[in-house]
Amino acid sequence: MQVPRQGTPALALAGRELRVGAWVGAVGHGLGGVWAFNTGMVSNIYPVGTAGKDKPIFQTQIPLNPGNSGGPIFDKLGRVVGVVTSGIKASNSINFAIRVDTALERFPRLVKLCDCLVVEAPAGAPVFVDEVLVGQGPRVIVPVTRAAHDVIVSVGGKVRRERIEFPAVRRLDLRK
Repeated sequence: MQVPRQGTPALALAGRELRVGAWVGAVGHGLGGVWAFNTGMVSNIYPVGTAGKDKPIFQTQIPLNPGNSGGPIFDKLGRVVGVVTSGIKASNSINFAIRVDTALERFPRLVKLCDCLVVEAPAGAPVFVDEVLVGQGPRVIVPVTRAAHDVIVSVGGKVRRERIEFPAVRRLDLRK
């Protein structure tokens, strides 16, 4: 199926603002049918990894079907928060998605396609954009708007602050 529109902008990507109980929606064509729009909420955010700090997968009870995989899950502002991955067939609308920030970290080619700032920082160093914690070094990828942004990295009690103009600056190295 083709959409008779050209030059339509892509959906914006959300940062790390996903919360249990948040309203989410999805579009897709489950079972190969026509396009469908379904809504639900974030039911759980699963920690993965030895430290439990990574939370790349979330559960939603949006009614989805096989064929929706790979489609976007978006928040009430229309920003993509995840990508549909799988569901439990013998259940009532228990489905899973990869968080958009995890997809950006794990699939580097996506970074070239989004309005994202890439910040290189010392491993484990907290990274703040506009006074909001967005991750820890060594590499943080954060969707940002076209504007001036303050980027702050804290290493050993010392703060390094840079003011950048996005999209003129898309990559910032604060490892030194």
